[in-house]
Amino acid sequence: MRAWLAFVVLAACGSSKAAPEPRPACEPLPFAKSIPLPEASGAALIEEGLIVVADSGNHGAYVIVDPDTGDVRARGNLPLPDHISDDLEGLSSPDGKTLTGLTSDGTLLHWTHLALDRTSRITDDRKLDFEGLCLDPQQRACEGFAASKTDGRLYCLRNGTIDPTHTIEITRPDSLADCGFDPSGSTLLAGGNVFTADQVWRVDPATGKTEELAKLGPGNGEVVVAAPDNVVYRFSDLNTAPSLAGKFRCPPGAR
Repeated sequence: MRAWLAFVVLAACGSSKAAPEPRPACEPLPFAKSIPLPEASGAALIEEGLIVVADSGNHGAYVIVDPDTGDVRARGNLPLPDHISDDLEGLSSPDGKTLTGLTSDGTLLHWTHLALDRTSRITDDRKLDFEGLCLDPQQRACEGFAASKTDGRLYCLRNGTIDPTHTIEITRPDSLADCGFDPSGSTLLAGGNVFTADQVWRVDPATGKTEELAKLGPGNGEVVVAAPDNVVYRFSDLNTAPSLAGKFRCPPGAR
C-alpha cells in the first residue's frame, strides 16, 4: 500500500506544471495624496494638464493639476447649459484640445479650450446609468466606449450613439466606475469602484478580452486615467472634498 501511494505521489509531482510567475505589481509614484475638489468623477489629459471634474451638485467644478506632481494649476467651472444635468460622470480628450463629458443620463457635452461647443445624446435609455467615457484616439470600429454602472459593461459608440449590439462585459452590476484610453490609443483601461476593491482591468477593444491589472485605490475608486509610459491615475469619490488621488506605473500588457 505504501509503495502504491509513493508511486502516485511521484507520478503527480512529475506531471505537475511549474507555477506561473506572479505578475509584477504596479509601482506607486510620487503624486499629491489628494486634490481640492469634491467628489472626483471624471478626468482626462489635456494640453493644460490633467483635468478632473466633480460629481453632481457641484456645477461642473474642476481643477487642472500637474500630471507629474498633482499640484493645482487652475480651477473653475465647466460651462453647462441650463437644461443639462451637472451629473458629469466621465471625461475624455483624444487630442488634448477638445474635451467631451458624459452625464449619467447619456448626454454628451463638447468643449473646446473649456468653452462649450454643443451637446448631444448617445441614447434615450435612461436605465443604463453611465459612469465613464473613453474615446479612442485611433477611431477604430468603435469611436470609443461609454461605461454603464447598471450592468457593468462598456458600450461601443458609433456615429455619436451607443451600439447595444457591441458591448464588453467588465464586471458585475453597480461596480463599474470609469474607462480610459491612453493618448496613443494603445491601452484601454476600465476601473471598478469600492465594490470591486478598486480593481483596474486592461481591455482589448477589438476582442473584448479583459485581464486584471491591479487593485488601485485609494478610497472609493471613481476615476481611472491611462497615461503614457504605462502610468495610471486613480481618483476617489468620497462624497466630499478633498478627493483622494494616486499615481502608479504598471507592467506593460502583451503586444
